[in-house]
Amino acid sequence: MQVIPRFYATKRILIGTGTSLYYTRGFPSETISETDEFPGQPTMYTTSKTSSFSSQATLALPVAFYLIIKS
Repeated sequence: MQVIPRFYATKRILIGTGTSLYYTRGFPSETISETDEFPGQPTMYTTSKTSSFSSQATLALPVAFYLIIKS
């Protein structure tokens, strides 16, 4: 989504900038592996998977400024 904030300096002169808003969401998964070692015992391996809903919004800072003059 592109957002263009504008400020009217006068009726014919406009100052603006461009910025972007990024929004992501989903179900990222994560695998966790654990190892338990006890003396004289066989090594035990445990693996588990987790997944949960995640959403994130990021606003990119402006990289350009515009001077617009209307005729």
